[in-house]
Amino acid sequence: MRKFYFFALLYFCFFCHLAASADTTDTEDDTPYCLHFTWLGPLYDKTSTVNISCDDYTGTPCIEPLIVTNDGSEPNVTYMWANYNRSIIGCPLRSGYSCIKYTYVYDNAVINASYFCGKMIQDTTTALTSGCYEQKITSHTIGACACRTNAGEAPCNASTTNIASICTQTLLFLLLLISCYGNMFS
Repeated sequence: MRKFYFFALLYFCFFCHLAASADTTDTEDDTPYCLHFTWLGPLYDKTSTVNISCDDYTGTPCIEPLIVTNDGSEPNVTYMWANYNRSIIGCPLRSGYSCIKYTYVYDNAVINASYFCGKMIQDTTTALTSGCYEQKITSHTIGACACRTNAGEAPCNASTTNIASICTQTLLFLLLLISCYGNMFS
């Protein structure tokens, strides 16, 4: 029975590796990249006259170019990375920096989002390179997620879920089950 657990675990790890690498897109020069733009939100669509710049935004990150989608929905960043000029919507990830996605949410709906290369600092001393953090301010929530893209992959700040993290959590849960109940089956 232990052989079965070993092969099931090996198969699961292989599946997780495939799932984690399935959403990658090769860049031309194998440099890690982050997305670099601001989506103006659902109030703007293809019929809107957008006559603003980042100078009009205060208190929130604003990264040019400013993006508007056809129907006001969040941008399909996978499509953008595959089809848009990467030097305009992307920034090379430098050492010590992370890819950041900063969202402004009201009533459980994203009002705008900015994607950029930057640093998230905790307690004015510790640089954060992964994870998501939220702060509720009166009626809205500010969220910021940080990650590090691997060379040759699509920008990690395009993801809404970290597949590798889910696989790791599931793997740990399976190992716990095996260790707790493994003796019952031997």
